[in-house]
Amino acid sequence: MNFGYEFTPEGKLRLYSHSALEGKKVSIIRGICNKAAAIMECGERVVIDPEIPCKSGSAFQSIMPAAQ
Repeated sequence: MNFGYEFTPEGKLRLYSHSALEGKKVSIIRGICNKAAAIMECGERVVIDPEIPCKSGSAFQSIMPAAQ
């Protein structure tokens, strides 16, 4: 699922999502399951430690909306 966002003139965060019209994710969002959570990640990058490969990994930013 892809996403986008913008800040309204009032300073509120508005989220948009894009996916297939049918499938597991859409079924959950439409309420077949009573609870769902979303995590949005952006700015992903690989971080490589050239001297100790086991210390390599990734870095990213994430948004996790609070439960209502």
